[in-house]
Amino acid sequence: MELKHKLEKIFNSDYPGTDRFIADVIVPIFGNEIEYINDDLAENEKYVEKAKNAGIKHIKYIGDLTEKNYNARNIALLDVTLDDSKNIERSRVNIQQLIRSIMDYRQHLMIVFHYENVANKQWRFSYAYKGDSLKDTTSAKRYTYVFGKGYRGRTAAERFDVLAKSSRNDEDFEKAFSVATLSDEFFVKYRDIYADFVQYITGKRYVKEKGKWEEKQLGTPNYQYQSTFEKDDKLVRDYIKKMFGRIVFLYFLQRKGWLDGNRQYMHDLFVNSDKKDDFSKPKIVYQELCRKGTAFAIDDKAMFLGNTGYILTSDVLSIDELGRLCELLNSAVSLYQLDVICTKFDETGWRWLRQFVECVKLPKSLTHWHKSFNFTHEEISFIASKYNHVLLD
Repeated sequence: MELKHKLEKIFNSDYPGTDRFIADVIVPIFGNEIEYINDDLAENEKYVEKAKNAGIKHIKYIGDLTEKNYNARNIALLDVTLDDSKNIERSRVNIQQLIRSIMDYRQHLMIVFHYENVANKQWRFSYAYKGDSLKDTTSAKRYTYVFGKGYRGRTAAERFDVLAKSSRNDEDFEKAFSVATLSDEFFVKYRDIYADFVQYITGKRYVKEKGKWEEKQLGTPNYQYQSTFEKDDKLVRDYIKKMFGRIVFLYFLQRKGWLDGNRQYMHDLFVNSDKKDDFSKPKIVYQELCRKGTAFAIDDKAMFLGNTGYILTSDVLSIDELGRLCELLNSAVSLYQLDVICTKFDETGWRWLRQFVECVKLPKSLTHWHKSFNFTHEEISFIASKYNHVLLD
């Protein structure tokens, strides 16, 4: 197993203890050349008051990494034990003050924070770099990763892996743990996924050619480009931005543990859904918000629908029968019913919620559904003219 995956497994678990952390995290990156000190700085009169204010019981100064396996200066390892009754979030200002005082004579600090009782408790790794002056000390928040059961350690594992493959000089440390670097990488990936969604709906994508960004038609637009967005590119982009914003906010709530206390809530919601297999079946798909009466379409490519998208599946209807059902739902007959029962957001727009669509009256036979309603000529003329649809072939 490569180092990145090993580290991710460690970071997704309870704190393994000082010895295991050194053996499984520090040694694979820096080697086993450590000058052990094992001094408890919390008992040092210089730090005792600040440690007490921060809710810290022990500050084990494990030792210093020797210069044999890296090119940076003065790397110290600390193992900090927090009082179980303290909240690390509320103590971070006092913790930051303590870190600043400890860094008087040290260029780099690698600090593990954990509670006395490590079972089912979060633990943290912080990296601090003083630079050329004490004012350059990085904030604990900026360079801190939170680990433990229910937390994803993938990003931290990737950054440690980057550091392991570098020459490990001062700049490599700062690059590996810098929030600016992480933010840049995040938004590059975020932008790429956003562009994937835009291209999926419009068939268009901005590509860089000769140093300039130009919009190119790279594929065929999805049916929703016409039926839902009326070929309005700005509407498509605004919709995707709003959807992404909501997803990011949900992940923020999940990270805080505010979604049933489950930090894998979004993943589990999908995995445990009894409807997830429906996406792989041939199905009818439609959007909640619609300005046209022909918004229903057939999907036989296992398309996954996101926010405000709906699907209709059947275990008994063939793809041809689903096609006839789709034809019926796109007809003036169905639009007439939906117009009566659905919420409208203006004169030409409907909100087709699931509970409304399920109320549409359907004939028992889809083979000759046109004749099943027994409309009079007057009814046919009225419905067809009202919605500008051809009611019967």
